[in-house]
Amino acid sequence: KAVLHGLRESIYRDDIPSYREVIDLHCKNERHILSVPIIAGLEERARTLPAEKQLLDGERLRLAIALHFTEPYWGIKLDGNQLKEKNSRWYPIVLDKCPKIVAEVLVYFVRSNLVKGVGGINGLFELAYSHMYNEVAHFAVLDLLKAFPVRCREAQLKDLRDLLHAALIVIRNDQRFADLIQKKLTLRSMNSSQRVFWMVAGLLVSSDQYAEILDEHLTGNRRAIEILNRYFVGYAETHSELSKSVDVVGAKLLIQHVGCLFEPENDNSRIGGLVSDSLSAELGLRSLINRLACDLSEAATIALNDLIAEENLAAWRWLLRDALNLQRNARRKKEFQYSSVQQILATLRNDHPANSADLAALADDRLREIANDIRHGPESGWRLYWNVDSYARPTNPRPENACRDILLQSLKAKLSNLNVDAQPEGVYSNDARADIRLSFNSINLPIEIKKSCHPDLWRAVDDQLVTKYTRDPDANGYGIYVVFWFGNDENCRPTPGNKGMPRSADHLESLLSDSLSDKVRRKISVCVIDVAKPEV
Repeated sequence: KAVLHGLRESIYRDDIPSYREVIDLHCKNERHILSVPIIAGLEERARTLPAEKQLLDGERLRLAIALHFTEPYWGIKLDGNQLKEKNSRWYPIVLDKCPKIVAEVLVYFVRSNLVKGVGGINGLFELAYSHMYNEVAHFAVLDLLKAFPVRCREAQLKDLRDLLHAALIVIRNDQRFADLIQKKLTLRSMNSSQRVFWMVAGLLVSSDQYAEILDEHLTGNRRAIEILNRYFVGYAETHSELSKSVDVVGAKLLIQHVGCLFEPENDNSRIGGLVSDSLSAELGLRSLINRLACDLSEAATIALNDLIAEENLAAWRWLLRDALNLQRNARRKKEFQYSSVQQILATLRNDHPANSADLAALADDRLREIANDIRHGPESGWRLYWNVDSYARPTNPRPENACRDILLQSLKAKLSNLNVDAQPEGVYSNDARADIRLSFNSINLPIEIKKSCHPDLWRAVDDQLVTKYTRDPDANGYGIYVVFWFGNDENCRPTPGNKGMPRSADHLESLLSDSLSDKVRRKISVCVIDVAKPEV
């Protein structure tokens, strides 16, 4: 009983050290003779006293906190997804009731260790990843970032990452944080590895201001990309604020640079062991790609399309395509609305189009009316698509753009009463251009046009219409592929496909339709317009 009483009362001795003395001794790898008895006594007090009687006065409280950081007995444990103090009964009470005093002691403790060049400083991991430390971080993190040495050791980079993560949690929108990032990046003496950290923090605070700067620093800088992957991207899947707070511009930039340097391991048999840089990159990039997939904005769609088109990211293309499909499906579900009674009646009256499918059906119907007029009308409309000699005899097919312009005028006439706009070269995602764009209100429909002798005749649907144009959110996946059939004219012989040479306009339309997958055929229609010279 006497020993336990002595331990409990050790914090009240007259010869106890100050908290600064304890920390200074710790930095010299020394320990005050009373450190262990006081720590044991604090735990014994917590075991026997109610919570309201455990709190100490100012200097004794600071000493207790300093001993908590310098005597690594208590540590932390993972309880589900939350970090919790292990064994210590008294410290969580201090965290809850006196976060400002904890921050004061922590700042002195961390600064003292930073001066020594120590890495893996107690308290910083918790500061970044434990919700119990959020209030402490609010008071401490800015001072600690200001004190962080411009030229740090490799072992200290993890501590800088933890500090920046803590700042992104509690003071991300604080102008003082933004000003500090800007000030730090003006310091020429900062080592290159640390500069990556501050640039990434800037990217997460303001991508408009720092995306280009980070892009220039990473381009051709393998070491910087490795640092980026090891300390930031590789943690995006688990406890990092990176994938939560990065915007579309930032996610695209990080995927571009890390994805160009690393490829996915695709090894599901790995159990335990060290995480390689490539596996770290795979886990992190999966999280960032998923971040884009969950963003239903047009900017995220464009970013995914751009990433898919990059040759340097070929190894990640399958994952990016999956993300794009998930994003498009989610956006369509979110934006889907049942047609109103008025819209349904308008559709039945062949009135204004009610949605993308209605506009596609309307356009297909008008194109077939035009095709019938060209072939069977009284004015020999097929002649308009041919160059003629001085005797008005057709000689050779007109260029593709000229054929498009003629068809466009016919379409405009057919759709004018419905206020559907028809324009040449509609601009779609990734700066792609369709030959004709139909639009009504916020609905778009791309129309791709080819001549029957075009070398890309059989690839245009997948390579152009599906891959580029119909990914525009306003197109909603719909499009029409129009082909001008010029017969077997010596100046425009049809391009053979996998099933041989097409024999007629109807035969070509059948072959092209059959070449589409069931999924594509639901939204892409094929219309072959016969403008061949009549057989004599």
